[in-house]
Amino acid sequence: MAAEEMAGGPGTGVAGQTTGSSESTSALDQGAGLFVGVYTALAGGHNAMNTALSGVQRDVVDWTSRLNDTNAKKSELREVIAEIREAIAEDTFPVTLTVEGRPVQVSSRDEAEKLLSSLEEEMQTLGDDAQMQQLQLQDLLQKQTQILSMMTNLLKVMHETCMAVIRNLKG
Repeated sequence: MAAEEMAGGPGTGVAGQTTGSSESTSALDQGAGLFVGVYTALAGGHNAMNTALSGVQRDVVDWTSRLNDTNAKKSELREVIAEIREAIAEDTFPVTLTVEGRPVQVSSRDEAEKLLSSLEEEMQTLGDDAQMQQLQLQDLLQKQTQILSMMTNLLKVMHETCMAVIRNLKG
């Protein structure tokens, strides 16, 4: 085999095999150029989707954190509400409660009932907030699933395109 053929020079194909003519070499070059062009375009789409996925994942983490914070506040409020109800039921006043990290002195039943009403309203508001946060999180997870599905499909197309180009180059 000539040195030119081993080095992949004119008239050579894969692994230094002689293609037989400069027309075949030209077809191989065109096929390789097409392959690189298609692969580059598909890879660019993949990179864009990867960037979008990263943004959605950051949003998922953010909204999950917000929802966890809201649920923690609701849990604390439930405990305080239970303590107030117990104090009202047992008529044990004055009582000191911790509300949102601050001690609150409740001196009478009327004061306890007003505080209870206020905390129940706040609990309702937090429940509404948590529901909205859950919907937002669900929407983000759906977007994440769509992006992952598109990326999977794109990778499949990239693979099929590469295999088609390889088959054409062999063929």
